[in-house]
Amino acid sequence: MDLPLSGTEPVDDILDAYPMAGLWLSRQGVVCVQCGEVFWGSLKDLCECKKIKGREFDRLLNDFNAYLHHDEGNGN
Repeated sequence: MDLPLSGTEPVDDILDAYPMAGLWLSRQGVVCVQCGEVFWGSLKDLCECKKIKGREFDRLLNDFNAYLHHDEGNGN
């Protein structure tokens, strides 16, 4: 999966490509796995369910991309 993410990518695809992404997102209050099931929809959809929209979403996405870029650079 190519970086940077736009937010339209399905959550399950993000977690497949970056297994530690779920932990980072949950620390931000964006829980994407509940009862063993991954959220079906885009990252933006999930954030909207959590009332994270607009500039707050943009900030989260920017920080998330930075995290993923750093994680990818470490061979993870």
